[in-house]
Amino acid sequence: MKMNTINTTTSIKTLFVVLLALLVFSSCKKDEDTPTPEDGNGGPNVDVKNLDASDGYVFYSLTTGTEVSKTDSNSTQWDIAFNATTIIINGGESGPGAGGALLLNKLYDEVTEAPKSGYDGSQVPKNTYPDRWYSYNLGGNHLIKPIPGKIIVVRTADGRYAKIEIISYYQDIPDLTGKASSDVEPRFYSFNFEIIPVEADVEDLDASTGVNTFLSLSTESTVATADSNSTQWDLGFNGSKIIVNGGATGPGSVEVQWVDGTYDDIQNAPFTGYSTTVDSWYDYDPATHIITPKIGKVLIIKDTNGDYYKLQIVSYYKGNPELEGKSYTELSSKHYTIILEEIAAPAV
Repeated sequence: MKMNTINTTTSIKTLFVVLLALLVFSSCKKDEDTPTPEDGNGGPNVDVKNLDASDGYVFYSLTTGTEVSKTDSNSTQWDIAFNATTIIINGGESGPGAGGALLLNKLYDEVTEAPKSGYDGSQVPKNTYPDRWYSYNLGGNHLIKPIPGKIIVVRTADGRYAKIEIISYYQDIPDLTGKASSDVEPRFYSFNFEIIPVEADVEDLDASTGVNTFLSLSTESTVATADSNSTQWDLGFNGSKIIVNGGATGPGSVEVQWVDGTYDDIQNAPFTGYSTTVDSWYDYDPATHIITPKIGKVLIIKDTNGDYYKLQIVSYYKGNPELEGKSYTELSSKHYTIILEEIAAPAV
C-alpha cells in the first residue's frame, strides 16, 4: 500500500505564510476598530490626565487645552478651575469672564449641542446629591467617584461652549475596586472635553449679500426684502452692521440697548435706556482679522409688537466654527448664529 508523504519543509513554510497573513489581517482589523478622535464642529476630543488640584485652585483653558498660571486668575484666559472637589467657572463671583456651568443627565456622546440657558455663573453644582458630578461613600471607603451619565456643560470665559466628562479624581486613574481612600492619591483630575455648538435659535443668517437681511424676532425667521418698508421685521443685518426697524432705519417702533451681564442674568427688560441704533457688538483682532462678539454683552430689544427680547450673537462665521488657531481666510464671514428669547416687560 502506497503511503502519502508530507514535505515537512514546505508545510512549515506554508504555515508561516498563513500565520503572517492572519497577523497582518488582525492588525489591520484592530486599526479599523480602534476609534480615533474626529474633527467635528468644535474639533477633536481632548483627554486631560492628572491635572493637579491638590495645592489650591488649578486653572485651565478649554479653548487652548492648556493649564493657565495662577497669576492670570483675574483674567479671561481660563475657563474652569479645580480645587479638591470644588469646580469653579470664569464668570459671576468666580471670575471676570462670561462663563457658566450646568449638569446634564446624559451620556457624553449624546451631548452634541449646549443648552442656550440654565447656567450657574460661578461653579459646577456639587453640594446636593445627586445634583453633583460625583458620589462619596461617607460610611465606607470614603472614595469619590464620578457619577456615570453626569456631563458638565461649560460656557467659556469668551462665550463658547464645551462638554466635560470627568473620568477620575485620583492620580493615574486607578481601579478603585477593593480600594480605600488611603490607597489612592486624590485631587488629580482626568477628564474628556470637547468644544461644542450651542442650541441656536437662528443659524447661519446670511448677511453677505450686500443688502440687509431682515429678521423677525417673534417668528425667528427672515423677512423678504420686498417687505423692508413694513413692520414685519425687527432687525436688519448687513455685514457686521445691524439696524433696527425704527427711527431713521425703518417704519416701526423697535428700540434696543446693550446690557452688561450673561445671557442667563437677564430676566426682565430695563425700563429706560433704549435707542434706535445698535452700537458695535464685536471685537476685532487686527492680527488675525477675526471678529468675535463682545464678552458679557446682551442686546435687549423692544420689538414691533411691543414685546421684549434678549439676544446674543454667538458667531459671525458660517457653521459657528471653532476659531482658535484659524485665519480669516479659512472662514466664511457674515453668517450669524444667534440665541434669543422673549423676556418679561419692565417692572412698573
